[in-house]
Amino acid sequence: MVLECIMAQQFRASWAKDKNHHVGIYVIHMEPKAVFNLPSVSESMTRNLYFYQGDQLIIEETAIETDHRVRLAGDQEITITNGSSESYMLLLEGEPIGEPVVSYGPFVMNTEQEIREAFSQNTQYGGWPWDRQDPVNNRDSGRFARHADGRVEKR
Repeated sequence: MVLECIMAQQFRASWAKDKNHHVGIYVIHMEPKAVFNLPSVSESMTRNLYFYQGDQLIIEETAIETDHRVRLAGDQEITITNGSSESYMLLLEGEPIGEPVVSYGPFVMNTEQEIREAFSQNTQYGGWPWDRQDPVNNRDSGRFARHADGRVEKR
């Protein structure tokens, strides 16, 4: 079995770096019939397992088919037994942040006002070089690519 931790250095100065928050992002690769035990960590920890490749897992005594998410208790040791083929899973876990969460489109903030502010700053996310909100090319413009350096390549 291979357990790859994704966290590494990207959380250098964040809430997720604090070991008390139990943040874990793992890709798990299990050989056929392998057994893996997730340790008990804390009662408040949220733990989700995304089973995306393989034939079947047995979690405790429940069979799980591929392409399913399973919410697991953070305060119990969980035994995962792999089926008859290699399996891959993504495990996401951590303590709740304890802040309000509002999401809309690509944005996740603490308040609806912050979401509105994010949408009002659409030119701050790479800019919009066109003079209208819905740029449409002329029907006779043909196939072309406009590169970041301003160069236009036509076919």
